[in-house]
Amino acid sequence: MEVRKVSTESLDSLKEWQKITFNQADTVGTTAQQIQESTASWLRLGKSFTEAQDAAVASNWLLNVSEFQNIDDATTALMSITQAFNDLSFENVIDSLNAVGDHYSSATDQLASGLQNAAAVLKI
Repeated sequence: MEVRKVSTESLDSLKEWQKITFNQADTVGTTAQQIQESTASWLRLGKSFTEAQDAAVASNWLLNVSEFQNIDDATTALMSITQAFNDLSFENVIDSLNAVGDHYSSATDQLASGLQNAAAVLKI
């Protein structure tokens, strides 16, 4: 498990968390493996274990409402956007992307990619 490599949590804690990811996956409509992979990505970014768990769930929500093909792309997009627009919650970002995608002829993944580019410039 990739999380074990990037986390300071105890093995017992990680085993308990792994069980929790199955329930989270059912709630979000994804797999526990995707939750775990996304959590590892957020941990690499420097998030605490709790923050990374919440962010991983949000990444999977984004994957589900967008045209992203995999969790890595959805996670990377959400990371970039929230770093530049740090006053917005995950929910605000996802809801906004989804709303624009629903009302205009734009794919949510394309909107997110555009915001990633803008985020890179804004972060400088």
